[in-house]
Amino acid sequence: MKKMKLGNTFLIILITVIFIIGYAFFIKTSYFHRLSSWVETNRLSFIVYLLVWKIVATVWPPLTGGLVTLGSIPLIGWEAAYFVDFSGSLIAGVIDYHLGRKYGLWILNKLFDESVVRKIQKVKVKENKEIETVFLYRLFLGMSLLEGVYYSAGFLRITFRNFLIGAALSHIAIGVPTFYFIRSVFDTKNIIFTVVLLVIGIPIIYLLRKRHFEF
Repeated sequence: MKKMKLGNTFLIILITVIFIIGYAFFIKTSYFHRLSSWVETNRLSFIVYLLVWKIVATVWPPLTGGLVTLGSIPLIGWEAAYFVDFSGSLIAGVIDYHLGRKYGLWILNKLFDESVVRKIQKVKVKENKEIETVFLYRLFLGMSLLEGVYYSAGFLRITFRNFLIGAALSHIAIGVPTFYFIRSVFDTKNIIFTVVLLVIGIPIIYLLRKRHFEF
């Protein structure tokens, strides 16, 4: 089981690295300059398209929204790209939460494989720790299973207010450093500093896990 988890994590990291490297090469081509010119004259339309894509991709798991918004950083800047990702993620999160709350296991079984559903069913939220649970749950699984986090929050009957606060705070905590880091990769600036922050922060978050989850 641990080997499978490590394999999935490695695959996600590998895909992300390949995407970043490939996109870095794409930026130097004439095709990117054409796309950039179009975005300059149609910035609002482009942002709306991104937002809609992010929402749809977060509601329907087979699609991916995160890499698309990350890829928009060289076109609209990391701040605007992050704002789109944040807004789309929360809007979709509200939809996912209510669908998970209303349809429960039925919709979980439709969207996720059996092992994921079993894992969700085993999660028990400690009293008075709903915000922290959503926060950490989103940090641990958000990269590979963001939709699962949102749907399961509704299924587990976490208070909507606490879900929204936890989801928003966790998105800021992981999203801002990630988008800034990717901007740095494209600009070849401040990479070492950002990596150091991530290396220090991730183990600390991991060590806090058992305080908020019971399996």
